[in-house]
Amino acid sequence: MIRAEQISIGYKTGGKSARRTVCSGISFHINKAGLVCLLGRNGVGKSTLLRTIAGAQPLLSGEVLINGTSVRHLSPSVLAKSVSIVTASPPEIGHTRVAAIVETGRFPYINWMGNLDDSDREIISDALASCKADHLADRFFDQLSDGEKQKVMIARALAQNTPIILLDEPTAHLDAVNRFIIMDLLHSLAENHKKTILISTHDLDIALRKADLLLLIDESSAVCDSSEKLIAKGQLAKYLDSGDYHFDADERNFRKSKL
Repeated sequence: MIRAEQISIGYKTGGKSARRTVCSGISFHINKAGLVCLLGRNGVGKSTLLRTIAGAQPLLSGEVLINGTSVRHLSPSVLAKSVSIVTASPPEIGHTRVAAIVETGRFPYINWMGNLDDSDREIISDALASCKADHLADRFFDQLSDGEKQKVMIARALAQNTPIILLDEPTAHLDAVNRFIIMDLLHSLAENHKKTILISTHDLDIALRKADLLLLIDESSAVCDSSEKLIAKGQLAKYLDSGDYHFDADERNFRKSKL
């Protein structure tokens, strides 16, 4: 469903050719529905990669293909029906009811007058129920907890009805219990709704338990496979080790390197 072919990602910094490359020459293929956790060291470009896949940030080189078609060649309308994204921090929406926020996920499908029909309302209702947020429909977004806000934004992405959902650090602002609840919810949504849900995360422990696949990236390469295969091949150590700590395959956690 998602294929990256020798991509370089980063930022244009001014002028026609000036740019800052975050990582380059990476390729990977995610070819089935499921929960995929994107892992890598800080600054390696995880958020940049998600924005690039979503078409919110242009590729520097290479190709990202969604269901065989380059993102470069997808119109904004088609892309909005193919990929939805939940950003790292809840947006400053203000004093708006939850139901109205989730309704915006239907914008790629409704007419120019912005009218919702019965099928749209059913999709919105189902999205809220699937995210265990239907009881929040009449609440105001700015009065919700961080965990509740995250459920609402996931429901909005689900209402957008895209085969691919991207989330940037969905557990970053949550306590330990809510981190587990959100990851469990995402795994269930991927399985029950047959979605490809790709998330960036630093929650290695939960990722190892909940993800169907891990996507590991560094500045010049990427690998995507099950956690069991990546651990057996020593890939987690290759992509995540620092100078002072290494990944212990037996303990499935990091240990301080011996002097």
